This record gives sequence, structure tokens and C-alpha cells, in this order.
Amino acid sequence: FSTSRGCIYDCSFCREKEYWDKYRFRSAELIVRDIISFKERFPMLKFVYFNDSLINGNMGEFDRFCDLMIKENIHVNWGGHIAIRKELTKEFLFKMSQAGAQRLNFGVESGSDIVLKLMRKNFTSNLALEILENTRDSGISFSVNLITGFPGENEEEFQKTVIFLNKIKQLTPCVHIN
Repeated sequence: FSTSRGCIYDCSFCREKEYWDKYRFRSAELIVRDIISFKERFPMLKFVYFNDSLINGNMGEFDRFCDLMIKENIHVNWGGHIAIRKELTKEFLFKMSQAGAQRLNFGVESGSDIVLKLMRKNFTSNLALEILENTRDSGISFSVNLITGFPGENEEEFQKTVIFLNKIKQLTPCVHIN
């Protein structure tokens, strides 16, 4: 199931933006309509995984999607790849949980702010940790992607990722290390 193509970011290790040229997304109404249609055809449907680069590339549409999922009361849980963004407040994550968010995958990549900057990530490790804690507190299960050995990562920056990893192990049992 796809809700978008491309990515709004330009991470230095990824070619998604080059491949898709620009970020495109479907409206919240169309996505919810499709989920309702699938649920009618397959009443046993309990979970939909969005196979997008990031499900929250357009926060306005993502917010409307959550509102519609709550309003329609479809009883289908969902998940997908999601970007760390300041808009993922405690309140918004709780809304996501009410809307059926059940399994997310965050591309955090590093616990070092220096390496995050080299990767052209648009957040700090502190913001990532805060969002991950709030995600757990909202009852949403999640996994985290990390990258080690990134060009420019020295021993000191690697140790910051190890410290970060030890913190997030308390929040999720699922960490993917590349």
C-alpha cells in the first residue's frame, strides 16, 4: 500500500530524491477510501503497512489522514516508515495511536549530532530521543534504523551512537544497525 512517492529530504546516503525527482502524495480522503474498500473486500483485514519512504512527508495530509481514520472508525491498524519531525508532538503521537498507528520505523541513523549533520538529517539526537519516548508513551510500537561507520564518524561520534542505542533499547527491542 503506498500513499506517496519520493521524499522531502535529501539525506547524503540515500538516492530516493534522485530516483523520484519530486515528492508526491495522495490525499487523505483517497487513502482512507482505499482502506475502507479493502476492509469491505477483506473483512479479516486488521493491518495495513504503508510502503512509502516516509508516511509523514506532508504533515497536513497526514494529520487529515489521522482525523479521518478516527472519524470513520475502520478498525484497521497501520504502520510505515516515518521521519523524525518536530511536528510529532506528544499530542500528535497520541492522535496517531487513536487513528490506528501500531508499528512505525524511524530512520534515526545516528546518536551523534555531528554525524546527523553530515548525513543532512534535519533533527538532533535529543529531538529523536524525545519523539521515540513519546511514541512509546502513546502505545505505538516502533523500530529504529541506525548506520555505523558513516564517512566522518570517528570513535568519539561512534560512542555517542552507542550511548544513544543504550537509551533507545529501553524504548524498543527492535533496532536495525547497518
